Amino acid sequence: QDATEGGDTDAAGRPIRQRFRNYESLDEFADSYADWVRRRAPGAIGEQNARTFAQRLQAGGYATAPHFAGLVEGTARQFQGLPGAQATPMPAGAPPNA
Repeated sequence: QDATEGGDTDAAGRPIRQRFRNYESLDEFADSYADWVRRRAPGAIGEQNARTFAQRLQAGGYATAPHFAGLVEGTARQFQGLPGAQATPMPAGAPPNA
């Protein structure tokens, strides 16, 4: 499959060789990500706690950063209490994926 080379470096400035898949659409990416979670981190599916969700993703091999779960939890806390899709009704006739 076609892929795009990444340009990240490690802490010492050495290039990190990475390949990133190109997706035709956001839906294709979402389907691919959901499939990965189902296969590698099924315990994350339906998890409501951000830290536990991230820990289960990490256990499946999703992230290698040692503080990944804490970072995800901190980000989730920033959004707690903000109006979200569940609190905002969609206008009449809006498509279900809007």
